[in-house]
Amino acid sequence: MLAELRLRLEAVDDTRNIRRGYSIHAGRDLFGQWCVEARWGRLGSPNGTVMRLHAGDEVEARKAVRAALRKRQTSPRRIGVPYEVKEAIYPEGSEASDWG
Repeated sequence: MLAELRLRLEAVDDTRNIRRGYSIHAGRDLFGQWCVEARWGRLGSPNGTVMRLHAGDEVEARKAVRAALRKRQTSPRRIGVPYEVKEAIYPEGSEASDWG
């Protein structure tokens, strides 16, 4: 996938042994189709979960990214720690508000 959007989030609370990572990549594949890939799991662990979605167009890719970010916004209620943005790279000509 040719990544056009790249986000990396982390939720860390060392006192409670919480170290979670979440990343989202969105872009076009070699055939011009939009793809979204999300990875999450414990920071530093080689194991984690990967979810890939083949979106029909950029609008569907943006919807998938927004849905994933909405879920991360509930982390204080779910795991007791908010996610912090550690890296954010957006496609040329777009802004953060365009994606979530």
